[in-house]
Amino acid sequence: MKEIQLFRKASSKEIFLRLAIPNIISSIILILYGIIDGIFVGTYAGPEGLAAINICLPIIGFSVAIVNMISIGASVQIGIKLGEEKYSDANNIFTFSLFIQLIYSLIIMLLGLIFAEDLFKLMGVSEIVLNYSLEYIRVHIYVMPLFMLAYGIPHYIRVAGGTMLNMYAEISSAILNIILDYIFIVKFGWGAKGAAIATCISAVFLGIFLISFFIRDKFDLKFSKLIVNWKELRIIMFNGSSEFFTSIAGSISGFIINIVIIKLVNDLGIAALSVVLYLENIIMSILFGIGDGIQPAISYNYGSKEFKRMWEILKYSIIMGLCISVVVFILVFIFKKDIAKLFIKDGNEELLKMAINAVKIYIFSIPFSFLSISASLFFTAVGKPIESIIISISNTLVFKIIFINILPRIFGIDGVWYTLVISTVLSFFISMILLYRGKKNIELERSGSVRDYGYKKIDGKEKNFVSS
Repeated sequence: MKEIQLFRKASSKEIFLRLAIPNIISSIILILYGIIDGIFVGTYAGPEGLAAINICLPIIGFSVAIVNMISIGASVQIGIKLGEEKYSDANNIFTFSLFIQLIYSLIIMLLGLIFAEDLFKLMGVSEIVLNYSLEYIRVHIYVMPLFMLAYGIPHYIRVAGGTMLNMYAEISSAILNIILDYIFIVKFGWGAKGAAIATCISAVFLGIFLISFFIRDKFDLKFSKLIVNWKELRIIMFNGSSEFFTSIAGSISGFIINIVIIKLVNDLGIAALSVVLYLENIIMSILFGIGDGIQPAISYNYGSKEFKRMWEILKYSIIMGLCISVVVFILVFIFKKDIAKLFIKDGNEELLKMAINAVKIYIFSIPFSFLSISASLFFTAVGKPIESIIISISNTLVFKIIFINILPRIFGIDGVWYTLVISTVLSFFISMILLYRGKKNIELERSGSVRDYGYKKIDGKEKNFVSS
């Protein structure tokens, strides 16, 4: 079966398993890589090197967020066009979106070379941290177009049907990064600069390796003559806007929560929050892996008007997300003390007690966390970014800002943990409402023929003939 034929001919269950499972495995491997990478940097780069990296990461993260917005938005359009069997349009969008990504990367590269030092000085960092920060960021700047490719190209690989290929490539890149971390940081003693070189080499490897399959025409999705289409760019940016705004909203709410915690219990509360955030990152990465993995198949079947298959794939992702969330909840509930101890040095009993209490409250958000991710990614996949933004922003920003200004005044530091739980639960119900509305409306908007779902055309309008 050709890669793209999987979306057309395989059963819904087979599509789900062949797309979601590899993405989950990739997510777990990348989580483990992040832990090991953090150990290398934290242990061998020194406090100044660690500070420099932490200063640079938000800047790099913001730059990458734009690339993700472009590539996710384009992959949605490509998936829909492939489903409609409009291969020429899909190829044009693919080529144009990569061209836009290249131009953007070159602009970021130029701005970084000119303004990086001034930006760090504006932050008021020390001379030592300034030098380390410049070393770290300049490594990324010099390879920016290839570095950005590593974040954009996996979305196109997945929509072309290369999920397994993407999994193997991302695992290989993570392993390469760990090996290079050991060589450059531990053996050579290059500190933050060594970490940057290791990260960039592994990212460049990933980007070049994956794009080579398009260059060699291994997929139905191919390069075409460049056609500049600004209207298409607006659609791409609109479709990918949810993930971008989610990233920005998460940064804003995180900043506000940090301020509240510092006012309540100083740095001790931030350390306890880091335990919760570490847990949250692991859980969300796995759940995001499910939704992100099935996104191409959702877009394809939406484009081909195979609505029954589309909803079945979503159903499988929701069921698996629920099962994973429940299992994780049980495990964390049983081993919460042991989990907290993993992140806290022996002897700090006050911090350990606070962290255990934070985890004990936070875990009640876990069984509700899966639906908002599945729903948000689903609406992105069918070109409904407004619904996706509503779900994401409500959880990551709106509810958190509302309740972080109320609950800590009543419950103290526990109010912070209650805020995380309530935000997730409310987002769960918003996701349910929007999915229910979507089930009724999406097919009608997409097609004039949705016989399988009880609709027919009466006087030029879609009506439900069961109830009409």
